Amino acid sequence: MFISCEIFSLTSTFIYLFKRLT
Repeated sequence: MFISCEIFSLTSTFIYLFKRLT
């Protein structure tokens, strides 16, 4: 469960940065 939360957090951050760059 904790690992899933970590992955979700990292993915959200990555998507956020990607949208800012584009």
